[in-house]
Amino acid sequence: MSPERGRPTLAGMQLIVEGLDACSGAAFELQDAARESEILAFEGWEAEVAEGQKFVLVRGGDQESYEDAFRAGLTRAQRALDLLTMRGANNLVIKAFDDEHLAWWVENDEVVVRVLSLAHVRFDTPPVTAIVTDNEGSVVPQPVPRAVVWHESFRYFRLSQTTDDLFDAYRNAHLALESILSSIAPQSTNAVGRVTEREGDWFKRALSEAEKITPLAPYANPGATDPIQDLYDDLYVNTRSAMSHAKAGRKVLSPQDDVERNQVTSSLRRLVNIYLKLAEVHLGARRPGGGVFAVAFRMMFSPTLERMKVYASDDESPLDKSESSPTPTGGDLMPLPTVGQVVSPESFLVTRAWSAEGSELRALPFVRRLVGIIDDVPGLVVVLEGRLFLGSVRRLEVVMGARGSNTRQPRERYSF
Repeated sequence: MSPERGRPTLAGMQLIVEGLDACSGAAFELQDAARESEILAFEGWEAEVAEGQKFVLVRGGDQESYEDAFRAGLTRAQRALDLLTMRGANNLVIKAFDDEHLAWWVENDEVVVRVLSLAHVRFDTPPVTAIVTDNEGSVVPQPVPRAVVWHESFRYFRLSQTTDDLFDAYRNAHLALESILSSIAPQSTNAVGRVTEREGDWFKRALSEAEKITPLAPYANPGATDPIQDLYDDLYVNTRSAMSHAKAGRKVLSPQDDVERNQVTSSLRRLVNIYLKLAEVHLGARRPGGGVFAVAFRMMFSPTLERMKVYASDDESPLDKSESSPTPTGGDLMPLPTVGQVVSPESFLVTRAWSAEGSELRALPFVRRLVGIIDDVPGLVVVLEGRLFLGSVRRLEVVMGARGSNTRQPRERYSF
């Protein structure tokens, strides 16, 4: 397919934009490559996937900022993949949309392109073991922890920690909590074993019974006058029930919706913490943890990003983590000289932005690599899925950074 004027296409990720033909859009990495090439027009937008390529591109908006283009593009990309599934050829899922993506928007009838790429840093810090000594310096033997007996809730909790899907994680974590609550306060039944207590009534009562063995107020919203009601509203009514229904006219939570992810993520964090506390006090299953604090993470990586210089290149070498050259096959390097700080609300995320005017990059026939060089050594390298032709793009921005996580802490981030 040959690119039309003003239409970004997947044929090399080409951007040719002139005057009022400019539009906004975004491209996201997919878990798997498309089986067939397809173009879909809907809602005034156009979506495209290409056979053998692992990204989806949507275009057609008139957004005037990165944030708006990213959010609108993600929403349209998810809807496009839903529609493509109904066609039968491609069943595709976006992978880690907030770690790797490309978005563009319109500023004064000119397009600005941003590429975002984050490196993942995982810390595996064993928990600290205390040694107790007496006044003479002799080690005092500590009681041997009791053996933990298997409980059904452990299965659900494990599944919540191993899936890549946020909603699956929530459902399994909620089942883990239900399982342990039912061993604390079984649901009421009659003489023949028939359940006589409504699900919501039981859940609230079970929380009240759990409150008797460990305080639950610390897990409620700050200032909540009735912690049990607050937890019931969040865990059962607003999240679990909304996630379990899809009837028109009811409050529902749509999977893979970026806006609703925040609500589910916040509720999941609370849910997991309650479950782990109950597993400790009720089952004797304490999950020891260890990790790096957010302030230490920032102190480690912020200075590195401050020293890093970023370049665009037309070198088409595949990514090789052992490579020492920024352009293994001799491609050209063009600097992105303008540097700016990007403030993130996330504790374990540090990023920085580099940019160059499109006119400064015209010497490159296209962009295929973005290279971050630290002390003359390639530090972060992004290899685009296809050639990025900037055409008359006004400015190219690149945001790179690091996202950290503690592997011994409960999981909080999911790919989709």
